[in-house]
Amino acid sequence: MTAAETPARGTAAGPVSAPPPEALGIGFAWTIVELAPDGILVCDDDGQILVANRHVEDMFGYDRDALVVARVEDLLPAQFRRAHEGHRAGYVAAPALRSMGSGRTLSGRRADGSEFPVEIRLSPVATDQGIATVVVIRDVSEQRADERDAHATTVRDEDERIGADRYDRVVSHLFGSGLTLASVLSTQLDEPVAERLRGVVVQLDTAIREIRNSVFAVSLNHPGTADSG
Repeated sequence: MTAAETPARGTAAGPVSAPPPEALGIGFAWTIVELAPDGILVCDDDGQILVANRHVEDMFGYDRDALVVARVEDLLPAQFRRAHEGHRAGYVAAPALRSMGSGRTLSGRRADGSEFPVEIRLSPVATDQGIATVVVIRDVSEQRADERDAHATTVRDEDERIGADRYDRVVSHLFGSGLTLASVLSTQLDEPVAERLRGVVVQLDTAIREIRNSVFAVSLNHPGTADSG
């Protein structure tokens, strides 16, 4: 068969099979680990870190030489380390692919002592020395910040809704009271009584205007707040 007759990859002549993973070599596999968007490290059943990719270095602020002589607990806030040793022992006894700390907020601790929220996935892997654990770590600081902003917006919107509802009720009540008094004034009343009622009507009208002005001022400072009047 000549070069011109050689089937193209993926044509009707049949797809070309990918080489098995082992044929790609450890160098290729490590390149994939290094380019991963998450932090990836491997630790033994004692928590000793065996390898770590560059994203772990960037995330925690340690160089690789420091990481490979550390234990995984060193990447946790101090108050969680003892408890984590127990959790790790439980995982070693029953290793499985799973998320760590489901339903709980997890934190990592950087070399400078600062803490940040993380999500962690665990996966056991067989080695010549026994079972090791692949730990995939994702920094979720931005996600948590977005969640806080969304919650704050929801709370603010609810506060504004409640405020607008109360405003409507108060203004409606005052307006209704003013109409009632105005109808009373249309009847025959002693002049002193009528004068006092006219004064009350003026006060109600003033109160309604002041409330409207206050709500308008708030709406200028918070554009999302609508003037219900």
